[in-house]
Parts: sequence; C-alpha cells; structure tokens
Amino acid sequence: MAQEEVQDLLAAAAFTNVIPKPPAKSVAEQEKQLAKLEEKYSRIQLTNVVEKFGDDK
Repeated sequence: MAQEEVQDLLAAAAFTNVIPKPPAKSVAEQEKQLAKLEEKYSRIQLTNVVEKFGDDK
C-alpha cells in the first residue's frame, strides 16, 4: 500500500469501528484499555448509524 492509503485508513479507523489494540503488559489490562477506547469512539462510529438508518443504495 502507498503511504497515502495507509494514512487514509488510519484516519478513517475511528469512524469504522476499527480500533488498534493498545500496548499493555497483560491481556486483562489491554482489554480494559480497549473497552475505554471503544467507549470513547462510540459516538463517532458512522458505520453503525449508516447500517441502522441507511438503505441498500
């Protein structure tokens, strides 16, 4: 992939519910941090809104 494509994917990640796993020492700590990030970005996840209210077009 080109560098521009990678940057576009990283910028769109929060809007498409693709959250990278945060670095952590243990699995439990990582899951806790991931849950916080999912809560933080839940308001801007546009894919859920489009799936709920959009049509097949």
